[in-house]
Amino acid sequence: MSLPILLLRTIAGAAIAALLAPSVGVCADGQQPPGVAETTEVFGQLPGDLAGRWLIVNQIKLPSGERRSYPHLWEIRRGPQHVEVVLMRVEVPAELTKKVQESGSGPSPWTPAADDLHMLDEGWDQLPVTNADYAKIEHKLYGADAFTGELQADDETKNSKFALLTKETFSGAQPVKSTISVYGFRESGPSGATGSFVVTSIAAAPLPIPITLKGDFQTHRVGAPPPPPSMLQRMLDFFSGCRRG
Repeated sequence: MSLPILLLRTIAGAAIAALLAPSVGVCADGQQPPGVAETTEVFGQLPGDLAGRWLIVNQIKLPSGERRSYPHLWEIRRGPQHVEVVLMRVEVPAELTKKVQESGSGPSPWTPAADDLHMLDEGWDQLPVTNADYAKIEHKLYGADAFTGELQADDETKNSKFALLTKETFSGAQPVKSTISVYGFRESGPSGATGSFVVTSIAAAPLPIPITLKGDFQTHRVGAPPPPPSMLQRMLDFFSGCRRG
């Protein structure tokens, strides 16, 4: 038996709202939210300039033809064996969010000015932490040489240079149970990248309902890239059997 159309619209609206405004609440006095298990797996060869802070602007193409944009942040760190993706669970400054959303309905994506990126970099460590209902976050980075058959065939990832798959699992206190995001990076360089994405959220309902949104994205480097590991660190990694990404 199909669910009433009003209920479907309500659930879909809740899922889209969660994507466009993922902050459920802000921890008081700058306190960090409870620890969330966050992991990264790497397959194949990746560009060597991924480490750093990144502003991502997603431009959703809704079935109605309307476009809506929202910003979010990643930090990619050099781990002991490979790069590690961190989904920044913070609020993007309201000024930037307003600029992105106001330009979201246009045919061209919003591009930050140098002052926007400088302001974001200066306040990066002081951004308000969100109290989202995460259980765990899993990332998988694939170089084109390690693409699975599915990645080679999907519209969002085929012919891409590399891809990022992120699964966010929530503990159940909000309408969305889990979200899987797939990013195909078609053009990539030291200052940013462009490509296509697809996000599928599973909404909590009498029956789980998948809600899929697609569109294009742009990444913009925030601040200078981190310095490469020192010779001493490389030697320590070598003798400990580690290899940095």
